[in-house]
Amino acid sequence: MSLSELSVRELQKLHFDEECIFCEKVLGLPRFSSERKEVLNKGYEFAITVKEEIGKKKGVELISHGATKHTIKLLKKLVKEKLSESNDPIALYEAGVGYGYAIENILSRFRKEYESGLLTIKGCDIFLQPRMSSLMEVNPLLDITKDDIFDSLSKLPNNSIDVFYADNVIEHFLPDEAETILSEIAKKMKQGAYFYVFIPNKYIGPGDVSRYFLPLGSKALGTHFMEMSFNEITNLMEKYSIHHAYCVGYIPKTSLIFCIKKQALIKIKLKMEPILRKIPTRFLRRVVFALSGYSVSVMRKTT
Repeated sequence: MSLSELSVRELQKLHFDEECIFCEKVLGLPRFSSERKEVLNKGYEFAITVKEEIGKKKGVELISHGATKHTIKLLKKLVKEKLSESNDPIALYEAGVGYGYAIENILSRFRKEYESGLLTIKGCDIFLQPRMSSLMEVNPLLDITKDDIFDSLSKLPNNSIDVFYADNVIEHFLPDEAETILSEIAKKMKQGAYFYVFIPNKYIGPGDVSRYFLPLGSKALGTHFMEMSFNEITNLMEKYSIHHAYCVGYIPKTSLIFCIKKQALIKIKLKMEPILRKIPTRFLRRVVFALSGYSVSVMRKTT
């Protein structure tokens, strides 16, 4: 039976079952091994194929989270701020470029800076989607490689990134590889560089295909190996001298976002998270966590 003959629910169940199997296999393979990478690539390729089929059945284009308006707006703000701080060229690095929506929007806003060499854009993805490849053809200065993030970063000089951006990427890190990759990210970031990540908060998860089959707050069984709370990612990144620079909140699927440099607000947000996780209903908890920006971290490397 072909995928086109399955219903949306049947496709979701197939996706869930297959992802559980391949994720269990991946976790049993040696860290950073070529065998592990091969299994991951095949698993992600299958997942994309199924998601695209679901998109066809629903009559919607499959787009990445990088297309969300608030994410693009905030990324533009950070790039603009870095450009205003110095006349030296700044380097943006995106981990997991996806369909290229974020880069396309940055280019539309900072075309002059990009063409003059004041802004360089690098990045990687284990799959280079046709849309991203087309974007690279018309913008030859883009330096995007078909790599996993660790291999891509290892080719860059230390202290070479001004804005590190990852939209729904870090949760895919393998637990036994995560600290090595995060340490590499920190080494490549300049002092004062931004670390801007969007990661599904585990208290409103699971956020991968598990969400269709598991209760609210369950551990993800698919490729979201490392969904974290806001407190957890805060504590984890502080080990690398990367600390919150902004307190963020937003209205999902809109461009309405606030981003405030108030450490007191960040401290309140951290203290409130364990309380808010006790909200009993899925819908209300998701709304409150989204409006409070508990999936967004805008941090800065201090040393």
